[in-house]
Formats: sequence, structure tokens, C-alpha cells
Amino acid sequence: MALEKAAASISDYSNTFLMGAVQTPEYAEAIFRSASPRKSDDEIKAHVEARLSRREVTDRKSPPHFRLIIHEAALRIPVGSPKIMAAQLDYVLERASEPHFTFQVLPFRAGAPAAEIPFTLLSPTMNDEPPVLYSETTGKGHINDSQEAVRE
Repeated sequence: MALEKAAASISDYSNTFLMGAVQTPEYAEAIFRSASPRKSDDEIKAHVEARLSRREVTDRKSPPHFRLIIHEAALRIPVGSPKIMAAQLDYVLERASEPHFTFQVLPFRAGAPAAEIPFTLLSPTMNDEPPVLYSETTGKGHINDSQEAVRE
């Protein structure tokens, strides 16, 4: 989250779920309930609140530019109910009208994507600082500042 707050631009590739910064509360809750069905309502609520706090960077006075590449699968996989998905897609459309958001969809017909996992490239506000790569696995985030990994 600290890297997102300091970024001039954020590029994200999502192949299963939409990036946390553009998730609705209901969509985030459905993801957490699916991934952790044994967690209590309070635990799920805490996860959702943490996820939604990532939206703060999108709403500040001078937000970073967001470039989100969303695999078609992330738009077609039902998360929660049809009502939750409809509201989530409406929210994405709402955000897409803002000048600091660019959304692109990678269609199924494009074939196998170059990346098999979702990732985020964060470009710092300082021009001399190189971008960093952020990715997540179950329960853990990974930051990679290797410029070879970022280029790849």
C-alpha cells in the first residue's frame, strides 16, 4: 500500500479477479468468503476493510494514473451473485470515465497471455527511481525491484 501511495502510475494485469483498488465491498467480500469459508464474519469484514482502504489512493486530489489490463476471464468468472457482478462492472465503468483510469480487456481470442499470474507495476514519483513489480500468492505479497524482472 505504501508503494501505491507513492506511485505516479500503477499498471495492473488481472487474470482472475479485478484489482483491489477497483473492487466494490460486496465483490471483495465474495472473494474472501470463497477463499476462506471458515473465517468468521468479523475476520471477513476486516479483510474487506483492508482491501477497500486501497481505494483511497484512487480518490485523492492528484491520484496516480491507473492502467488496468483485465483478462476477459476476470470479467466473466462469477464472483458472488449476478447482482454483485453487475454492481462491480457498473463500478468499473464509472471509474473508466475518470481521466486517471485506463482500462483494457485482453480477450480470450488473444490466446495464451504472456503472464500466468496477476501483477502490478508501480512507477514511483521520483524520476530516478525505477518501477517495482508487485505480485501476490495465497496470503502473501511479493515486491521485486529487480529491473530484469520488471523488464520481463
